[in-house]
Formats: sequence, C-alpha cells, structure tokens
Amino acid sequence: MNWNPVEQNSYRGLIGMFQRLKEAVVRRPLRAFKAVGRWFERRLARRISERYADEIEQFAALNHAIQELQKSLTARLERQEAYQWDHAALARRLAALEDHVNGLLDLAALDEDELERNVVRLPLTETLAATTAVGQLRRAG
Repeated sequence: MNWNPVEQNSYRGLIGMFQRLKEAVVRRPLRAFKAVGRWFERRLARRISERYADEIEQFAALNHAIQELQKSLTARLERQEAYQWDHAALARRLAALEDHVNGLLDLAALDEDELERNVVRLPLTETLAATTAVGQLRRAG
C-alpha cells in the first residue's frame, strides 16, 4: 500500500486526534480515580494500623502482666524451696540437740541433792524421740 503525502498527513492527523481524545476521555478521569483510590487506600491503611496499634498495645500490656506474674511465681517457688532446705537443716539440728541432751542425761545425775528420788527413764520415749527425728530427716531429704 502506497499512500501519497496528503493521505499520510491525514492519517497522522487522525491518529493524533484519537490519541488526544483517548487522553481526554480515558486517561484524565482514570488519573482522577487513581488519585481517589490512593487517598482511600492511605486512609484505610491508617485506620487499620491505628486499630492494630491499639491491639498491639493491649497485647504488650498483657505480656508485661504475664512476665510480672512469672517473676512473682518464680520468687515464691524459690522461697518455698529455701524453706524446705531450712526445714531439713532445722530437723538435723534438732536431732543433734536431742542426741546431745540424751547424752548429757545419761552422764550426769538429774539432782544430786535428792538422791532418794527414783528417776525412771522409759526407753520407749527415748526411742520414740529418736525415731521421730530420723523420720523427719528422711522426709527432709
């Protein structure tokens, strides 16, 4: 197809006219819609981020409360464990004191002024005290 210069100029003019029409009818309103869409998107994103920021702050406060509770429970557990060790040491000391007192009672007279008084020691009470002390030691660890 061979066009003469007038036809080529007419064709180019027609194409230019369609391009200007397309620009006026399609692209400019499309740009306006895009601008409105971007504005709406920014506003929506801002609202969503504010909402989630509030929820994140709530979760952060909840996390902080859980950490404080965990610290409190850990300290309580450590106090209880320390009490158990002190209880075991107390039971050992009490057993040692009982043995020492029993040894002193066996060696010395209760009252030298009253020799007439008959002191009868029952082996049952001493055995019971020793058994109790040993049982406490076993329970204490």
